[in-house]
Amino acid sequence: MSPKKSTRHHKAKLQFTEEDLEVFVKYYMTNETCYAEQLPPNEQGKSHYNKVEGPDVSFKKAARAHLEGDTTIGVYTIILSGKYKECCSHCTFDFDLSAEFRKTLDEDTAEERDRKFEEALKELKEQTKDFVLYLQSIGISENSILVSFSGYKGYHVDMFFDEPLPAKKVFNFVNSIKTAASLPPK
Repeated sequence: MSPKKSTRHHKAKLQFTEEDLEVFVKYYMTNETCYAEQLPPNEQGKSHYNKVEGPDVSFKKAARAHLEGDTTIGVYTIILSGKYKECCSHCTFDFDLSAEFRKTLDEDTAEERDRKFEEALKELKEQTKDFVLYLQSIGISENSILVSFSGYKGYHVDMFFDEPLPAKKVFNFVNSIKTAASLPPK
């Protein structure tokens, strides 16, 4: 019989107000009727996303379900219509514990799993802080950066632009920062 799995790291319900939801939507909604929905992991244990869009799709409803912990969504960052079509208002750097690392935890006791998980998250938090310091050292304003815990396996570093920028420029900018900061290419 295998040891009982710890539930310590499962997603908890987030307490939020309607005002919190409005702020989340203000910063992250680039398209009212489009978002990315996380699908179950594939055979290699890698999560992937599916683009959800259409006239009956509501980013705000999806954001509410996300904040309630019922689903995991991602923002489809490329604006699909209007003045800023094919532009991005922000970009995200993802600092996650690898699927390979998380798989190794399955063989441990609950206590050992929790210890290793907390230790790895602490190290990841330090890497995230170092990255933010790097961004500030190259002139990115602290007011343009938001760091958040992803709710389970890592951190997000979001960078918001004063005005939406062409998606191609954002893509090149992100890749040049990842290279200069020695981040994995993911």
